[in-house]
Formats: sequence, C-alpha cells, structure tokens
Amino acid sequence: MFVFAEFFQKYFADPILFGGGYNPYNTLAYAALFVAFLYLIFKIIEKLNVRVDREFLVAMFPFVVLGSLLRTLEDKMHVSYFLKTPFIYFLITAAVLLLLVASLLIERKLKVPYFLILLSAGVFACLVAAKRFVLAETLPLFFSASLSLATLCMLMLAGRWKKFKMLSLENILLIATHVFDASTTYAAVKFFNYGEQHVLANFLISAFGAESLFLLKLAVLLPLLYVIDREMKNRDERNFVKFAIFVLGFAPGTRNLLTVSTEIV
Repeated sequence: MFVFAEFFQKYFADPILFGGGYNPYNTLAYAALFVAFLYLIFKIIEKLNVRVDREFLVAMFPFVVLGSLLRTLEDKMHVSYFLKTPFIYFLITAAVLLLLVASLLIERKLKVPYFLILLSAGVFACLVAAKRFVLAETLPLFFSASLSLATLCMLMLAGRWKKFKMLSLENILLIATHVFDASTTYAAVKFFNYGEQHVLANFLISAFGAESLFLLKLAVLLPLLYVIDREMKNRDERNFVKFAIFVLGFAPGTRNLLTVSTEIV
C-alpha cells in the first residue's frame, strides 16, 4: 500500500502540485481517462436527444476558449488546482452539461433554440475571463496565425483535387488547428525559452528540434482522420470524436499563445 501511495505521489500528485509536467504514467492514465470520459459524455448527449451538428459544435466553441483562458490564468497566477489538468476538463464539462440541460428546459418553455442560449452563456463567460488579459507580445500571434492560415489555404487548394478525398472542410480545419498548436509550441520553445511538458513531444524536440512537432502532428492526424471517416458511420459519433480532436489541438494551442503573448492585469 505504501509503495502505491509513493508511486501515486511521485507520478500523479507532485506533477499537479509542483508543476512537474507529464511522465509516461500520468500520460497513459490521462489518455485512458479522456477516452472513457468522452464515451460517457457522448452517451449523456444521446440520452438528452441532442444532435452533434453544426449548431451544437458552434455553441461548444466558447467553452473551449474559456478552458484555455482559465488554464492560462492558473499558469500565471496559481488561482486553484482545480484549473490544472486534468481537473479543468471535468470542471468545464460539468458546467457545460448543466448549462445544456438548462438550455433544453428553456427551449421547451420559451421556444428559444437551446444552442443560442448555450452560445450566449459561453461567450459571456469568455468575455469576463478575457478582461484580465492584455497583449504583451505580438510575435507568437503573428507567427502562429500566419502559419495556420497558410496551412489552411494550401489544404483547401489540395482539397479541390479528387485524389485528396479525405481533405473535407472539417478535416482541413482539424489539421490547421493542430498546426496552430504546433506553431505556438514552436514559438514558445524557440523564441521565449519555454519547455515542452508532454513526454513524446519533449523527446522529439530534444532529439530533432521543435520543427519535428509539425511532422508528429501530421503523422498522427492524417491516418487517424482517414480511419474515422472510413469506419465511423454514425454522423453524431463521428462529429463528436472530431470535436474532441479539435479540442486537443485548439485548447493547448490557445493556452500556449496566451501564455507567451499576454500579461494579467
């Protein structure tokens, strides 16, 4: 029992308490927990008879931004351990599910579309949180935005060729989002002497340089999207999984960008 407690303290508790980053043990545990968590959330959404369509995904977007804002606030000001990974995912998800249920009830009573209520709540929360942030560095913003937009444009041109069938608009956006994540990490490491916390990414940066992050993203994302499009026939399920992939790119990328380019007032 003592050995397990010591193991948990070293590889799970201490990285959260003292900012030690990730290790192989908590990385694998968090990955398994994330998959199980996604499955549970999807089943709840199914029970609520909510379609994972464009309106739903747009309504979810502000909460992804909110998570990045709160996570950056914790990085800079050490507000609460509940704003650290993995707790912040549970916190934001619980809030979204409660708001989703409330929005559905309001829709039944007042005939106001639930996604508009949810979207408004998310935008309002983002505006409140964003008031604390002031832009201090423009280089990371310019670098990541330029690279992401260039990738988006090239992929959209490539997507017009019939041989690139997998380059649908949603897949192009996902790839560009993960390029955005890689570009913010690259800018933080190369220009501002930040370190990478994730195990595999840290190994690649140490061995091959920060440029290898872009190849890692493409090497993982392209076959993954191919399998998803080929094997997942349920549109709601496919959209939900792709949204989770979007979150895994956009949320840390936005946090990286906010960390290196803003100050808290």
